[in-house]
Amino acid sequence: MENNQIQLLGKVVRSFFHEYSIYGEDFYSLIISVTRTSGVTDTLRLLCSGKNIPSTDDITGKYVEVFGNIRTRNENGHLLLSVFVESLNVLEANPSESDQNKVYLEGYICKRQADCRTTPFSDRTITDIILAVNRSFGKSSYIPCITWNRNAVFTSSLPIGTKVKISGRLQSRTYTKADGYSHTVYEVSVQQIEVAKESVA
Repeated sequence: MENNQIQLLGKVVRSFFHEYSIYGEDFYSLIISVTRTSGVTDTLRLLCSGKNIPSTDDITGKYVEVFGNIRTRNENGHLLLSVFVESLNVLEANPSESDQNKVYLEGYICKRQADCRTTPFSDRTITDIILAVNRSFGKSSYIPCITWNRNAVFTSSLPIGTKVKISGRLQSRTYTKADGYSHTVYEVSVQQIEVAKESVA
């Protein structure tokens, strides 16, 4: 999908486990860790068709290079996000000095959770949006994105329905709710954002 691309290089922390089967096709999940340049580690969930992986052998501890797209689905009122794998290569070692995490999205701002606000600890300006990215068969993924500083100010000025192009990285964030349980959310941390031109029919 040209409007929804992700490239990852990270270490497998949980190898393939069966998720479900549909129409005779098996789907598996695995968990990888991807380390940012800051040293913070993001733990990301991948979803693979059995057709797109060479085998389901245990590859815990190995590095994988992944190409795919970000998908979301609603389950009991909760937005579940995963990386749908189009190709996966198992590597014997990390071939680069740092892990990779690159996202490109093109879609429509369909919700803004808040206008510009300042984080309480780092004093940085942020704006959260939900980006609707079209998929095949009339479906869409609704992807949480967070913009920072000048990008946050720019994003807060855009009306809902604006088509934008975004590049950044997929990150995980864990927090504890009032019920005492830890919850993990996933969002695209935006590095660049620009208004996209609508195609003329």
